[in-house]
Amino acid sequence: MRTTRRSVLLGASAFGIARAARAETRLRVGDQRGNMRAVLEAADALRGVPYQITWTEFPAAAPLIEAMNAEAIELGVVGDAPFTLALPPVSRCA
Repeated sequence: MRTTRRSVLLGASAFGIARAARAETRLRVGDQRGNMRAVLEAADALRGVPYQITWTEFPAAAPLIEAMNAEAIELGVVGDAPFTLALPPVSRCA
């Protein structure tokens, strides 16, 4: 089986949803313009989940990351560049 970006995204999304759902029965998910929800629904990956999903749609990655920092959502998918820029600086000890 060939690993594609889509299969990695679906696997990571399913893992993140399952991990976050253990703590609550309602999972708050941030989505950029409906993309993640559409992929998960097209793959039928949400059928039979034992919790409710509350979707919040964001216009871009920056507001999604801010919502995650403020703990308004538990899960969201952003691209490489916004994620890298949102990381706090790492202090280096010599």
